[in-house]
Amino acid sequence: MLLLLWIQAQAAVMINEALIDAPGSDTDQHWVELYNTGPTPVDLTGWTLERAKSAWDLDVPLSGVIPARGWFVVGEVAAPAADLVVPLLDLGNASGSADAIRLLSPRGVIVDTLVYGAPNTDGWDDDARLATPLTAPSPISGLGLARAVDGDDSDDASLDFVNQVATPGGPNGGPAPATCDAGQVTLLINELFPNPTGVDDGWEWVELHNHGPRSLDLSGWVIEAGTSGFSTSGALPAGTRLAAGGLLVVGQSAAVAGVDVVVPGFSLGNGTVDADAARIVDCLGGVRDTVVYGPGNLDGWLSDDGLPAVPALAPPSGSSLARVTDGTDANLDSEDFGVYRARTPGALNPLLLSVTPAPLTPGAWMTLSVRGALPGATVHFGAQGGPGQPACPPGLGGLCLAISQPLLLGSARSGIDRVARMNVTLPLRVAPGTEVWLQAAVVGAEADVSTVWYDIVQP
Repeated sequence: MLLLLWIQAQAAVMINEALIDAPGSDTDQHWVELYNTGPTPVDLTGWTLERAKSAWDLDVPLSGVIPARGWFVVGEVAAPAADLVVPLLDLGNASGSADAIRLLSPRGVIVDTLVYGAPNTDGWDDDARLATPLTAPSPISGLGLARAVDGDDSDDASLDFVNQVATPGGPNGGPAPATCDAGQVTLLINELFPNPTGVDDGWEWVELHNHGPRSLDLSGWVIEAGTSGFSTSGALPAGTRLAAGGLLVVGQSAAVAGVDVVVPGFSLGNGTVDADAARIVDCLGGVRDTVVYGPGNLDGWLSDDGLPAVPALAPPSGSSLARVTDGTDANLDSEDFGVYRARTPGALNPLLLSVTPAPLTPGAWMTLSVRGALPGATVHFGAQGGPGQPACPPGLGGLCLAISQPLLLGSARSGIDRVARMNVTLPLRVAPGTEVWLQAAVVGAEADVSTVWYDIVQP
């Protein structure tokens, strides 16, 4: 009977809330709140609270009594409402990968574990002992990482925990910060510039697109960058709004063309060795959109549907990575995104013209492909060797760039997949070393144009 009562008391106590990322300096402000779901008080003498950043390397001995269906706060000297003051708690804030907290009984049994942040590269186990634990969101500065319902434990931390107004020693369920929008809102990463020419400092940016019918309050939303793990790159200030159909450019400095929000220190990866990632996280810690780009996926980045990501191409220096069709997201980055030489921060993305095979050789067949035109639209293709005075081939409606005596190659219809294709032969008379400009354009209600250029090589 005594053993049964001890087991029941052990099962009744759990980690309920924690302040992991205090505003400003975290020093002396961390705390962890325990909750007793049972009908009797529990003596915490001999219990232990452990913390892990890169290892389980901090043991905090507990003492005191947690009341029946009540709360108990373990906190540093500046923590509010602390029932037990400890000199050093120092929780990890999951800036690069997941960190963890766990509660152990006097006999060393793991009673409850909270793994938070992503990815879980250190391999922390949760209470369900899953091969890939379902982690809680990354903490947001000033908010408590708390169970959505006190004492409710489904062993799926991604559902059990949310970022809320902190309530140490009291019921969870505080309101969202300010009046921000969260949940399944209509916001996507539309374009990003992770690899500027020369030194990146000051020039990197991300463009967000609200493709829904109403404006959004983005107060407290966070852009995170991932190289080996996700970390906060920039937080949107209180009062940030984005109109329906609008675009918002977040960059590191005022030197970024079209920048709307300047975030000092804003930085992205560049996906040159292995895939990197960027994502937008709402004010309650929910991931709303993720973009993965670069060769391979050794870090195991996931798309927003929980499946292994199929990365987009990494943009070379000076080019951006942008959605081929604004506001369209199939959770397949290799198809959703293309590399654009013409960056368009603050403007909708243009058509994407690509040529295969490359390099171009005289006498060889090549396929011109345009992505992004509406199904059924007529796409006109033009080409000419050497840039010169602006001129336009018939059918391009004046939408062309630096093409001298251009040749209209032909036209094609955009299919249901929003792709138009045309096969042509590069004439033998085109000399190696010639710079050939290729252009595609749609005219009418959705007038748009895309231009690329290639150097012809010897076959």
